[in-house]
Order: sequence, then C-alpha cells, then structure tokens
Amino acid sequence: MNCKEGDLAIVVKGFSGANSPHVGKIVLVVSMHLIKSYLGTIWNIEFSRPVLGMATTSKGRFLGINPSSTKFHCPDDWLRPLPGELVDTETETHAPRKEPVPA
Repeated sequence: MNCKEGDLAIVVKGFSGANSPHVGKIVLVVSMHLIKSYLGTIWNIEFSRPVLGMATTSKGRFLGINPSSTKFHCPDDWLRPLPGELVDTETETHAPRKEPVPA
C-alpha cells in the first residue's frame, strides 16, 4: 500500500493512465473506502477545489460524470504520498518570531 489515512498525495495516473486530467494534482487521503476491488485498495480522497470526475459504485462500476465535486474515490496504486511535512505558509507567516538574544 502506498498511502495511509491523512497523507497528502500526488495523483500519478487515472482511467486514462498517465494522461488523465488529474495527474499531478495533490489530494488529501481522507479514509479507506474499500479494501478489495478489481483496482485494489480504494481511498476516499479530497481535492482542494471542485474538479470534474467520474462517479462509480463501491465495486467500481461507472455511473456517470460528476461535474463539480472535491470528494472522490481513488485506487491506492494511482497515488504517491508526498514525503515529509508540508508547511502551511499562512501559518508560518503568522508564527511568532524569536528575537535574537542580546550578547
């Protein structure tokens, strides 16, 4: 398994392989959706903004196009976790500064 709950991950492929429209996008791995499917382990993921995606059943059967959502299911094999901790620049900007100690 590549990811775990709470990881930030990059999408590395999709139904169209490496040419899928979401390849390169960063998602939050929210929780496990399904352990066994024909695509392997499936995660509940969340994009930071609404994207166009496909709606499927829990068994992976195609239902149609979901025109604007942030929440989708994604096979573990299509994700790679981002290494280390990412810094929230807004939080870092507002963090208290340590003043140098006079010598």
